[in-house]
Amino acid sequence: MTAQFARIAFLGFVGLTVVISYNALFLQDNPHRSLSAKKVHTKASSGRAQLARAANRPKTSSPSSSRVNMVKAIQRELQARDYDPGPVDGVAGTFTRAAIMAYQVDAGLPVTGATSGSLLEHIVLGESTGPLAEQTEIPDETVALIKKVQQFLKDQGLKPGPVDGILGSGTRRAVKSFERDRGLAETGRISGKLVRKITALAGAEFASVDND
Repeated sequence: MTAQFARIAFLGFVGLTVVISYNALFLQDNPHRSLSAKKVHTKASSGRAQLARAANRPKTSSPSSSRVNMVKAIQRELQARDYDPGPVDGVAGTFTRAAIMAYQVDAGLPVTGATSGSLLEHIVLGESTGPLAEQTEIPDETVALIKKVQQFLKDQGLKPGPVDGILGSGTRRAVKSFERDRGLAETGRISGKLVRKITALAGAEFASVDND
């Protein structure tokens, strides 16, 4: 009786052990497996968050590089149209400014000598979607260029009027007289060709107007 009872107790213990093991292995979450899954989920969530931040992060760009490319494009277009903007170097110097002024006169635009995306669009398409016609502010560099031309014409005895940086009727008449005397087409406007001719007579320092 005692031996039989001991056998029954032993079999019951074994059965209970099997049930507990089965429950632990298959019916309940494995704590180690859950921990690994949590880690994977956390890494995935972190990756998605990083991608989201990258997508929403403002793209960095170089304004100076964009401007250089824009100026080069303007120079190429003016050069193709025989406005003599000087080398295609991305620098809005004296020759480029003078060429822009000549183009603006011919196109009936405000004469500013300034570079802009709207100007490039107008040169290429013949019109602009930007506020080009309303941009009448003249940069200091353009005023300085006009003054240099006026002073040169005055030194030549051509009476451009006051050296005030304003492209008035007196200055235009003096420019025409100079163009006529030098065998240039009489336009009465400051242009790349005019500045090149004056530079040849006055010296390279004439063209040393600061860039905008």
